[in-house]
Amino acid sequence: MRNVDFMIAWIVIPARNEERRIRNTIEKYSKCVNGKRIGIIVVSSSNDDTDSIVSEYSKKYNFIKLIKSREREGKGGAIIKGFIRAMKDKPDFIGFLDADGSVGCAEFLRMLRLLESNKRIDGVIASRYSIGSTIRGGIPASRFVASRAYNLLIRLLFRIDVKDTQCGAKIFRTRAISNVVSSLTILGMSFDVDLLYSLKLKGRKIVELGVAYDQSNEGTSISIARNAPQMLAAAFGFRIYKSRFGVLIPKSLTRFAYNRIKRW
Repeated sequence: MRNVDFMIAWIVIPARNEERRIRNTIEKYSKCVNGKRIGIIVVSSSNDDTDSIVSEYSKKYNFIKLIKSREREGKGGAIIKGFIRAMKDKPDFIGFLDADGSVGCAEFLRMLRLLESNKRIDGVIASRYSIGSTIRGGIPASRFVASRAYNLLIRLLFRIDVKDTQCGAKIFRTRAISNVVSSLTILGMSFDVDLLYSLKLKGRKIVELGVAYDQSNEGTSISIARNAPQMLAAAFGFRIYKSRFGVLIPKSLTRFAYNRIKRW
């Protein structure tokens, strides 16, 4: 087993009270990446047994790390913290994965191989709606409609040519992430849009790869009635903030609005 200093890639997993799902994800990914110079960083703000489960695996595998967060930072905040930790080891690639493991390790490695083999691209993101994708278990009609409507809005607002901004598996060249990580401001579920738009502004080329997505793994706690308005409000607010009018908006007001949206 190689020392972590020789890792070519780190995968960040944000976790908040994931004791029911994290063991299965870590178990499958640890066996899959063992010996491949790929590490896993779990950033946890949990108050259940998530931390103890990850610690159990970190004792077994030196490529698994646990970062405990005292604050509930949201998906984006956890990923940013993981990115900063990963960049210290200067890997070639940094990515992130949802704790449910709906995108399996074989699919993630396909994404990594595509990125490794094509020097003209800076990132590969998993997609449930691109050519070659399959969805096990099916997406509920309400989720599908909300997802497609949100994607259309994002395309119109940000001119991002991406069919699935929210699929929970993405991998990038470290140099691309290092150029944008300090500018990322959205810490919640709309973090992906912030990241992709920031990369676009830097001229980075991102491609989608259709993947086998296991909806039955997801077991999501997302509420369409609650989270959809949050994400829409965040998207509109973020677009205004990133426009030429953004300089007129005090940062204190931005933080206040974001915190209000989170409490909906």
